[in-house]
Amino acid sequence: MENNVSVAAVRDAFTTVASYATAHAGFPVVLEKCGVVQGIVVSRFAVDGYELEFNMTLTSDAGSVARVLAIHADWKAGDIRAGLDVADLWNTWWNVCNGDDAELDGTSVELIEAKLEEVQEHVIAGVEADAEFASDLFKLAEVLRGYREHVEAATPAEFGQIMQGMVETALVSENGTWFVETEDFVGEGAWHPEAWSEFLEDLTELRERFGAAMVDNLIAVVPGFDPTGEATWPADGIAATFYGDFLKLFDTADLEA
Repeated sequence: MENNVSVAAVRDAFTTVASYATAHAGFPVVLEKCGVVQGIVVSRFAVDGYELEFNMTLTSDAGSVARVLAIHADWKAGDIRAGLDVADLWNTWWNVCNGDDAELDGTSVELIEAKLEEVQEHVIAGVEADAEFASDLFKLAEVLRGYREHVEAATPAEFGQIMQGMVETALVSENGTWFVETEDFVGEGAWHPEAWSEFLEDLTELRERFGAAMVDNLIAVVPGFDPTGEATWPADGIAATFYGDFLKLFDTADLEA
């Protein structure tokens, strides 16, 4: 693989951006295809059900993917809008409805009048679909332009005691999975009383930044757990599970230095 970037890392960056876009754009953005051909990433997204394909230079940097996708979405939306001439369509229909003698693409007005309703429904549906797609693309571009500032500036220090503690533990541990246990809230050195509610707020923040689907696959929480109520404690004593890739949610450069 060129530049020592793996296909898995490339796909991870594209998937991260798609998850973020879905969380913020208000419609699904799904990565349908992602491959590498001679140092170029060939991708296809489903944007609210519509297909959007674009290529870019090989990268595993999600911020770069977001920036290029935003530019491409903006361009594609403008191209679609430029091709929509609704006024011309309505003028044509008006002329046909009023019996003008002009011919349209070699077809007589009489024949068009016979199928006018069918033609109108077909063209209007096409115009509306294109207009909706263009609107989605403009929204997607707007969302992605704020990606780097909104996501990549995140550091563990922005979050609470539990999140910071789990990041620090994972950085020095060779394990692939880490746990918040019920006993962590009891005795000397326990998490402070507000740590769990603070942690749940941190999760909400991460979901807003990266998308719920991505975050919930990396950090699993036992529903209803309350460290102050032993009746809510899970039988296995595990309140939350952090999986190895959760560190990708954070900028840990300062902690690793």
